[in-house]
Amino acid sequence: MLAYVKFFNRLGKGCGVFASVAVIILSLLMLLEVGLRYLAGAPTIWSYEVSYMLNGVAFVFGFSYVTLKNEHICVDFLSSRMPTKVNATINLLVTLALIFPLFCWLAFHVSADAIKFFEDGRTSGVSAWNPVIWPYKSLLAIGLIFAALQLFNSLVGLFLKVAFNSEIKE
Repeated sequence: MLAYVKFFNRLGKGCGVFASVAVIILSLLMLLEVGLRYLAGAPTIWSYEVSYMLNGVAFVFGFSYVTLKNEHICVDFLSSRMPTKVNATINLLVTLALIFPLFCWLAFHVSADAIKFFEDGRTSGVSAWNPVIWPYKSLLAIGLIFAALQLFNSLVGLFLKVAFNSEIKE
């Protein structure tokens, strides 16, 4: 069990680092865009697409880290009043019935899109820059696969908490 826990912890932390780097790059590129647009009067043709791509990548990779740390958004005024086992049971059921299947479905379909877009050489069609879209879709697919794996890890932890009143420890 220890190797399994260490693997998922490293995976989640790595996703968090990757998301952080994407946000830093996004911030620097947006500063460059603003400088070029307003100081030099020369806006870029790539800023819109780079911003949504980096933001999307940061979101899906950041999800794995947030799930690892159990820091996602929840309704605290309800969950803080519930017994721990009841709260864990609700989280287990919602994650098992809704969130985990949704992320598996998203990972499957975005992966299929990435492959199709690679084969087609499809471009974004959103701006004058018009880059190929498969690298972005591939990163989204990888991030969604990692998110689904991290959700599986979370399900195991919730199951142990509900069934045995135990927690995964590294």
